[in-house]
Order: sequence, then C-alpha cells, then structure tokens
Amino acid sequence: MPLAAPRPIAHRRRALALTASPHVWRQAMSVTRSDGVVGPALRVGLAVALILTGAGLLGHRDLAGFAALGAVAAAFGRPPGHRERATKVAFAGATLLVVSLCGGLLGAAGAPAILLIATLSVLVGVCAAVLNAFGVAGPGAVVMAFAATASAGFAHALPDVAIVGAATGVGALIGWMCSMITALLRRPSLSATPATFLRTGVRRLRSHPVWTNAARITLAAMVSGWVALAVGFQHPLWASMGAVAALQGVAYEHTVRRGIQRLLGNVAGAVVAAGLIALSLGYWQAAVLIVALQVAAELTVPANYALTSAAIAPMALLLMGLGAPLGTEAAAARAGDTLIGVVIGIVVAALTIEHADADLLPARRGLVQATN
Repeated sequence: MPLAAPRPIAHRRRALALTASPHVWRQAMSVTRSDGVVGPALRVGLAVALILTGAGLLGHRDLAGFAALGAVAAAFGRPPGHRERATKVAFAGATLLVVSLCGGLLGAAGAPAILLIATLSVLVGVCAAVLNAFGVAGPGAVVMAFAATASAGFAHALPDVAIVGAATGVGALIGWMCSMITALLRRPSLSATPATFLRTGVRRLRSHPVWTNAARITLAAMVSGWVALAVGFQHPLWASMGAVAALQGVAYEHTVRRGIQRLLGNVAGAVVAAGLIALSLGYWQAAVLIVALQVAAELTVPANYALTSAAIAPMALLLMGLGAPLGTEAAAARAGDTLIGVVIGIVVAALTIEHADADLLPARRGLVQATN
C-alpha cells in the first residue's frame, strides 16, 4: 500500500485543486449588494476631479497622474468617524508619498530592471504589512505598487524625484481635504484618537501573520515581475501588481476568488481601454472618463472585484496616457501581465498555505467530484 502524502502536501494539492472548483468560479461571478459606498466613492471622485482640473488649467498635465494617485488616498477613508477617517487617510497619503519617493529614487539611480522589481516588491510587501497592522482598509498595497512603479518610470534624475514627490503630496493633501468634506456639513463624530491608532498599529506590527502575508506578497510580486521580464514583456511591474492584488485576500479561498475576479476584470477592462485609446482622446475627455471610472471602481468594490478591475484597468491606462501617449497594445500587455501575476500569486498562496486556512478548504474528494 502506498504511503499517504504528508499533510502539508495534501493541503497544497487541495488548495491548487480549488482553482478549478465551479463553486469558487460561481462565487467569483456573484454580485453582492452593499450600502454606504456612495459617499466614499463621491469623495474620491471629487478629489481626482479637482486634481485633473487643476493640472489641466495650470499646464502640468504630465504630472496629473501622480497627483491623482496621491488623491486616491481618499479611497482609504471609508470609516464613518471623522477622526478615524482623517487619521487613516493621512496615513495612506503619507505612505503613498514615501513609496513614490522610493520608486523615484530607484528610477533616478538607473537601477536595472531585475533589481528594481526585487526592491519594489520588498517595499510593497512592507506597505502591505503596515496597512494591515494599522487597519487601514481600502484599495490596499496595490495602489502603493502602482505609485512606486509610475515614479520609477518617470524619474531619471534627482529633480524628477522632487517633482514626483511634490505632485503626490499635493494630491494626497487634496484627497485628505475631500475625505473630510462631510465634517464641514455636520458635527464631526469622534472615534479612536491618533495616539490609540498608532499604539494599536505598532503592537500589531509584531504579529506573525502580518509579516507572513507580507512575505507572500513580496515573493509573488518578485517572481511575477521576473517572469514577465524573462518573457520579454515591456511592463513587468504590472505583473507584480497583479500578484499583489490577488494576494490581498484574507483567506486562501478569498485569494483564489479575488485572483479570478482580477483576471476577468482586467481582460474586460483591457478591451474597454483599447477602444478608448484608439479614439485618441484629448486631455479633458480623458479626465472626465478617469473620474467616472474612479467613481465606478469605488462603487463596485463591495459588490464584485471583477467589476472594480474592469473599471480600474482602463482608468490606470488613461492616467498613464496623460504623461505619455500609449498605443492599443498597452491594453493587451496589461491583460497578459495580470495573468502572470494572478497565476503566480495563487500558486504562492497555495504553496505557503497555513494549516488553519487549509483546514477550511473543502475535502479533496468533493473538489474532484465538483470539477468532473
């Protein structure tokens, strides 16, 4: 009689088999109704609209994308309490500024692609740990990855780093102000103080699960970027972002479902983006669409991440196009990079699955029957 497979290997097999489960795919396609999303979505949309309008009128259209990324700090402002929201949006904005400066410094230093991917992957992993420890919910570390990647591509000298930092900082400040606009309309509600927020976050930074998840994200982002680089893709860091987005799931099944949604949404978004890029839109037309897509992304986050990804993909490419013209092939590259990132992200999650998480997986026999 053959020996039974060791328990960790069995867990990993069951985890990988879960990706073929019709149940998971049905869950990935389901749409959940959620309340309380309109306010945060409108606040983020307002911040991005103000940034793009100001950049267009002041003649800084090439910097509009960086400032808009800074303004996305407002997307971390979902808490109803004004004090808590103010603290967390400020924290997210400061984090975006730091990663933008780090990415810019790497770009200005002329770091080779393989080193750039490795360094930014570690940086994003640390960001994931910090956001998790301090309980700053929102788009997550994938926004930090986008900001660092964009800055690295823009900066070729130290003055460029300062420009990127200034644009991101202004955007983050406007995002914070827009996230607090409701405080002007009614009496601010009190919640956790900044001191409590900091003490709790620092204590959670010593948590093993926080850094375990950060290590997974770092590994998946690094491997994804290197694979995309080896394949010859022009934007290998997009693959890293795909892995980061997939691994923001709390449990393994959530990771698989989120990865499926990310992939499907990016494919749909790539089709939309290709059509929009082919129209050769002017700045103001692109700005209107970016704001509309940003609001749509925020509105659909609780409903289904595939819908969110379908809005984010064209929005991200339109933002990039504000600084430098893009061809329709960029949309296909985005989908290809995302595929690499999602697949590698899920594989890394399966290979590093914890016993507590694995015990929640369906029985292997049930998975096999479900896929037949």
